[in-house]
Amino acid sequence: MTKEEFNDVWKDRIEPGFYGCQIYDETIINYLNSRFKEYAIEYPDFTFSQIKNKFGRLVVYIEGVPERYTDRLLNGMKL
Repeated sequence: MTKEEFNDVWKDRIEPGFYGCQIYDETIINYLNSRFKEYAIEYPDFTFSQIKNKFGRLVVYIEGVPERYTDRLLNGMKL
């Protein structure tokens, strides 16, 4: 899945004024897509604003999901 496809699938969950996913690694995007599917069931009101490479690490800004789950969502993973 490309970042454009990911953003299209999850466009209703991208917070207004933000751009969503801006990474190009399709393996990571596919992983995030599978996790987001789980979150959509467990936390139907979750949103996200950005998924990006920041200083060589993956950063995911997400709301409405308990922190204990988002901490394991690849935050800080080296790209």
